[in-house]
Amino acid sequence: MMHVGILLTSVLIGWVQSSHNFLSGTNLAISGEAQQSSVYSPAPQFSAATAIDGIEETNIYKSPCVLTNRNHEPWWRLDLKKRYKIRTVVIVNRGDCCSERLKGAQIRVGNSPDNNNPVCAIITDTAKVSITVSCYGIEGRYISVVIPERAEYLQLCEVKVYGEESPNHKGKICWECWLGFSKGRNGISYIVIIIHYYSDFWHSTPNLGRLIGFISPISPKLRNVICSYSRVTVFLTNLHRGRTNGSILYCAPIWQGNSVNI
Repeated sequence: MMHVGILLTSVLIGWVQSSHNFLSGTNLAISGEAQQSSVYSPAPQFSAATAIDGIEETNIYKSPCVLTNRNHEPWWRLDLKKRYKIRTVVIVNRGDCCSERLKGAQIRVGNSPDNNNPVCAIITDTAKVSITVSCYGIEGRYISVVIPERAEYLQLCEVKVYGEESPNHKGKICWECWLGFSKGRNGISYIVIIIHYYSDFWHSTPNLGRLIGFISPISPKLRNVICSYSRVTVFLTNLHRGRTNGSILYCAPIWQGNSVNI
């Protein structure tokens, strides 16, 4: 047995301002609990809960909104208390001033409370006060808004979340994964990953294998494999090594989820 690990960065991030979003159903945010990295001082009324109070007033002098101090990588996080398949997130920005502060903010969805979950979307346009993004069923308990790699004030006047509660079972999403070693230019070894996947969590028949990506160079020190397809992150661990026609073949079940502890 051998552990091989490869990290694949998802290229399927759900960028913002899609015109095909689903806002039906209950706003899940209003029954959650919110936290933020700091509260603007000396104004304690600008707390995390103001983003889930159902009030969409965008002038903070008329009704308080979330406002942090000018921190490095400020964040706001919502705990939904249960796991949901998140369809849509709506961010209502501050409208009376400084809307550009939210540009570049990441919306993250997952089951980690540490703001390191998969990125559903990145806010690239703050011209509109209300920003709607599609997360395409990413599963998670926590919704985070994080401004990365700079010091900034984070301001949010309302956050709305729509989706369905996740089933209790893990939901198998992939069958098998082949990691074939091949030679590239100058004799450098690459790892080619081909994966069977389900188009949704309840599909009984997998689609054809798809090429996911290449990693170079091969490193025996990495431990886990993370494969991404159709905006869903899955994990592959405890790989078994075999040999087929000179190639190294790895096979293991791959489960839908947001934790390597499967």
